[in-house]
Amino acid sequence: MVEGMDLMVALLTFVVGLLLGWFLARNIYAATLTEREKAAAQQQTFFDTSLSKMESIFQGAARDALKDNKDAFLLNTQAKLQPLTDALSAFQ
Repeated sequence: MVEGMDLMVALLTFVVGLLLGWFLARNIYAATLTEREKAAAQQQTFFDTSLSKMESIFQGAARDALKDNKDAFLLNTQAKLQPLTDALSAFQ
């Protein structure tokens, strides 16, 4: 009878140990998963913010380049058309 009781105590201890290990592992995994989700959310926020800043910087650079190009085109056109304008004024 003592051997049967020892076997029951050993089996019960084993089962309690398994349950305790499972419970602790589940909690640790849940905490790790939560930390990973927070890190992923922070990375996504950083990515979105960086993308927004880059878009505004590139839009500003493109706008400035187009404005400078337009101004240079108008000055160049005016310089090329000036002799024709002078000739037309003299003719009238």
